[in-house]
Amino acid sequence: VAFTTSLRPDSVVRSAELRVMDAALRLLQMQAILDSAPPVWFCTTATQPTSFSSMHRQAGLWGLARACRAERPTLRAWCVDVHHNTEQVVMAICQHTLQLRSGSVQGLHLSTSTEPEAAFHITTLHVPRLVAPYDVQPIVVDVTFAAVRELLALHTSNMMVALDMERLFPAYTLLETLCQQYLIEAVHTLAESNVPRWHHKLLYTWCAKQRLPSDCAITPLGVRTSHADLWAEVQVAERCGPHFAEALSSVVAYQELLFPGGSMETVLPVYEQAVGSAFYNECVVATVEVVLSFGATRHCLVALEVGAGTGGTAS
Repeated sequence: VAFTTSLRPDSVVRSAELRVMDAALRLLQMQAILDSAPPVWFCTTATQPTSFSSMHRQAGLWGLARACRAERPTLRAWCVDVHHNTEQVVMAICQHTLQLRSGSVQGLHLSTSTEPEAAFHITTLHVPRLVAPYDVQPIVVDVTFAAVRELLALHTSNMMVALDMERLFPAYTLLETLCQQYLIEAVHTLAESNVPRWHHKLLYTWCAKQRLPSDCAITPLGVRTSHADLWAEVQVAERCGPHFAEALSSVVAYQELLFPGGSMETVLPVYEQAVGSAFYNECVVATVEVVLSFGATRHCLVALEVGAGTGGTAS
C-alpha cells in the first residue's frame, strides 16, 4: 500500500498536513484489524535533511510510522522520502522490502538489514545512521582541563553550600527506613517458593536480611514533612512499595509500577527535580557553560545525551 497523498503540492499547508495525518492514522488502524496486512509505505518529499533543500514537511508521518512499529512490530509501516524524482518511490516500493546486503559501522561488517526508513536524493539512497550532519565541520575548542576543573570545583562548592544538609540527611534516613518497611512487609507476606524468577529470588534473599533501624513506623507523609524536597522520591516509594511483593512474585510487572501505561510521569521527577538529580544536572549545565565560556559560542555545537532514559538531564 503506497500512501502518496502527502506528495500532493497542497499538502504543505498545515491544515492539509493534519488531514493527511488523520488519513494515515485511519489507514494504520484498518491495517491492524487485518490478519495479514500488506506493508504500508508513507511517501514524503524533502522531509529528511539529506540536503540543504529540506523543508521537514509531513514529518508527522515519520513519527506516526515509528510509533506504529514500536507498538505493533508485526504491522509493517515504512517511510520513503524523495527530493526530486517521485519515480524513486515506485522503485523502492516494487522491492516490497528494502534491504541492505551488509551494513557497516566504522569498518564493522553487519548482516543483511531490513530498512523501514529510506530517503532518496538524486541517485543516492540514504538510511538512518548516527553520523555527523552533512554541513558540520570539525572544530577544536581551546579548553584546558585545569581551567575547567577549577571552574567546576568552584561551582560544586557553591552548590554544596546551598544544600540544607542538616535537614536533608535525617529526611533521607527516614526515606530509607520507609523503603525498608515495604521490603520487610513484602518478605513477611510472600513465601520464597512463590518467587519464580532466579534474580527475584536473589533480591528476596537480600530483602529477608534487612532489619529496621527502629521500631517507629514511618509514613510517606512523615518523610515529606521532614523535607518537602523529597516529594519526588516519596511518591515513587508510595506507589511501588505496597506492590513490591506482587512484583517479586511476577503478579505485576515492575515496569508497570514505574511506568504506568507507558507514562514517565512517576519516574521523571526523580531524574529531573529530586535533590540529588538536580544537583548533578546543574553540574552538567555548568560543564557546558564552561566549555562555551572558552569561545565555543562562535560555532554551532551539537549536544548528544548518550544513554538518555526519561530525558531528565536534557530537559
